[in-house]
Amino acid sequence: MGGLMQTEGKNTNNEIAVVHVKGRVMIGAGTLHVGGRIDSDLRAGARNIVIAGIVEGDVQLAADTITILPSARIGGDLVYRCPKAIQVSDDVQIGGDVTFIQSD
Repeated sequence: MGGLMQTEGKNTNNEIAVVHVKGRVMIGAGTLHVGGRIDSDLRAGARNIVIAGIVEGDVQLAADTITILPSARIGGDLVYRCPKAIQVSDDVQIGGDVTFIQSD
C-alpha cells in the first residue's frame, strides 16, 4: 500500500469515495465511487462500482453493476467480473486491454 491516502469516508448512503491514493488499492464495499486519483493499481469488489476518476495502473473489478463514466481514465488493463458486459463510453481512456469475465 502507498504512503498517502485521502478519503471522504462513508456518506449517508454507505458509499465510500476515494479521493487520492499513492500506491495500490484493494477495497471491498457495498457501493464504491472512485472519483479521484489512484497512482497505481485498483482491485475492488462491491455490489455497485462507479469509476469516474483516474487510475494510473491496472483495474480489477468484481460487482453486480459497474459503471465507468466518461471522465474515467485507466492507465493499464481493465479486467472486470460482472453478470453482464458493461458499455464503456468512447470518451473513457483505457491504456491496456479490456477483459470481461461473466459471473452469476
